[in-house]
Amino acid sequence: MQLNTLNRVIALFLIGGFVVVMIAVAFEKEIRKLLEPYAKMDLGAPAGVFLAVALLSITALAGTLVDALGNVTVRRLIRKWAAKRRSRALIFGCAEEFDEQNRWRENFRAFLEKDERFRHLAQEEMIKAASAGMFFRTAEKEHTEWLVQHHSMYHLSANFVIIILAAGVWALREASYLLALGTVVGAYLLFTFALDNHFYTYQLSFRNAYLAMNDAANAATSVGKASEQTLVRVTPVLDAQPEASANTSA
Repeated sequence: MQLNTLNRVIALFLIGGFVVVMIAVAFEKEIRKLLEPYAKMDLGAPAGVFLAVALLSITALAGTLVDALGNVTVRRLIRKWAAKRRSRALIFGCAEEFDEQNRWRENFRAFLEKDERFRHLAQEEMIKAASAGMFFRTAEKEHTEWLVQHHSMYHLSANFVIIILAAGVWALREASYLLALGTVVGAYLLFTFALDNHFYTYQLSFRNAYLAMNDAANAATSVGKASEQTLVRVTPVLDAQPEASANTSA
């Protein structure tokens, strides 16, 4: 994985770093008082390494906590409510993305229902997992990275919704009402971006799964036709063998 490729780990550190900066700004006086006794001590290079490792761990912890909070709030709201109906997606300007994802989902579902072996995968609680499993088994590396980046952006945007709403609460506490209003607008925009990436991620998954199954079916049909043509060419030869053997005997 390249360093410039967005994945979950990088997204967690981006979120965690932002949280650490927000805490440092909000509690600057308290942090200064806490660190003041250590500022006069000559702790040397080992202390610097220790602080760097501690700050890295704190950043990862902050990012993980925000990700966990986003999973039970913003992303659950997207999965269980906003992404379920077109009218709800329309509120966040994602009606076209909903239609596109739904179109590929129904094509994939119809393909599964035609074959008794896969009909159980066409159920609502199974179809997403089936398409995702097929995607990672059949997609090329570039396509896999493309999906991972969009899914990570979905997580990152949802987590930023949590952070910016927390900033809005802090702005209200500081009586900065214009800033609080700005955070609400920002949270709405980030929510729409998270929903858009959610739709696009599953659109890629359903589309790849449908095309992979369609290609496999066409390949099987081509093999069957080739076998029939071979049988047609071989049958006259086989039928002629007894006659040829009789002539040779005579």
